[in-house]
Amino acid sequence: MQVLSTGNETRVDQAFTSETLRDEIIKCNTRPEDRPTKVDHYPILMEVSCTIDWVEPPQRRNFRKADWEEVKAKLEEELKDLE
Repeated sequence: MQVLSTGNETRVDQAFTSETLRDEIIKCNTRPEDRPTKVDHYPILMEVSCTIDWVEPPQRRNFRKADWEEVKAKLEEELKDLE
């Protein structure tokens, strides 16, 4: 909002969101005290409710713990029938 010499705040700041998030907005307000010097807009602070689905990462093999002699023997056995 722009403050004119009359003290009126005449410029409207806007915050945009999607229709999906519209119902998730908890709070939306301007922060006049945080306005940078020589600009005519206020920062907008928006608080949105978000839930994050936790996904367990897939279990990964630890190749450092492998018995490589056993792996080599098994691989040789499996590959011996291939040309």
